[in-house]
Amino acid sequence: MKINMLLTEILQMRPGERINITPDIQIEFRGYEGLVAQKAWDQQWKIIKHKHRPKIGLFDFRLLFNGTPPDHSQILKSTVQELTKDALEDIYDGKSPEEISCECENILHQIQLLFLEQEINYGVEEFQAFTHFQAPRDFFMAYLLKSLDMPREDALKKIEVWTDRYGIIRRPPRDSEWENYIKNGDKWLRGKILDKYREKAKELPNNPNYPF
Repeated sequence: MKINMLLTEILQMRPGERINITPDIQIEFRGYEGLVAQKAWDQQWKIIKHKHRPKIGLFDFRLLFNGTPPDHSQILKSTVQELTKDALEDIYDGKSPEEISCECENILHQIQLLFLEQEINYGVEEFQAFTHFQAPRDFFMAYLLKSLDMPREDALKKIEVWTDRYGIIRRPPRDSEWENYIKNGDKWLRGKILDKYREKAKELPNNPNYPF
C-alpha cells in the first residue's frame, strides 16, 4: 500500500480498530493506549523535551504479524536473511512493497509499517515524541543498513548485542560509527497530509498522562 494511502487510513482509525494489510499482516490503532503515549513523560529528560507536546501518541498504531507484534530483533534478522539493500532503499524512499521485485513481500510490508510508525510518532509536532533524526525512520534504517553491510553470521550475532531481552533496540544510532547509515531523507508526514493530522489533533483531547 502506498504511504499516503496508509497515512489516510490511520487518520480515520479508532483505538482497538484493525485493518488488514496482507493476510498475515495487520495494523492495530492504539492511540493513547499505546506505549508511545504511556511512556511520553516517564523520564526527566522527556518531561523537559515534551513540555509543549500534550498529544504525544495520539495516532500511535502497532504492526501485527500473524496476530503478534514482531520485535526489532525479528525484523533485523529477517532483513539479513531475505533482503537486498536495493529493496530496502526502495522502501525507505517511499515505494510500496507491491512495486518492488522481490520474493520477500512480508518483510517489506513489516519494514514499511515500522518506518511509518516512527514517522507518525516521532518529530516536532505536538502529537510526536522527540527524535534525534531529520527523518524519524532513520532510527531503524541505520540498523538495517549496517546489518546488510556485515557478513550474515556477524550481523546475526551483532543483532543480539543491539537489542535487549525483549528484542527492542537499546539506543539510537548516534555515534560516529553510524554516520554513513543516516540518510536524512524527506519525512513521510509532510504537506497536505500533515495539515490533516494537525487539524485532527486540534479536535481531540490531550494525552491523559500529560503532566502540565
